[in-house]
Amino acid sequence: GLQYIAKIPRQQALLKILYHKCEFNDEMLAEGVIREKMGFNPQTLREVLQACQQQGCVANNLDLDVVMIIINGAFSGIVQNWLMNMAGYDLYKQAPALVDNVLRMFMPDENITKLIHQTNELSVM
Repeated sequence: GLQYIAKIPRQQALLKILYHKCEFNDEMLAEGVIREKMGFNPQTLREVLQACQQQGCVANNLDLDVVMIIINGAFSGIVQNWLMNMAGYDLYKQAPALVDNVLRMFMPDENITKLIHQTNELSVM
């Protein structure tokens, strides 16, 4: 979703309009509609998070409703910040790292330790 936004000027223009700070009225789109246009699907996210919990990739003791709020806020904030300063960073290029780092917050500690060791082994070679 982030790379799509970064690559497609029409999508960027739409989001600039949707996030434009102005007086709210009945004609404005709801935040849920904006998220949907960004490619955020809450049902799909919940299903993926549940599957990740079952596989041990995401901590089992996390409240998925709270996790979804955090993920939603993180990515909405990333897009809004980028739209305000598009020269600040290359969203398309950094999208994979942004997604990985947001999701890494929800990994059980033992998985983070494994990931750190794997990363260190790769960088040593």
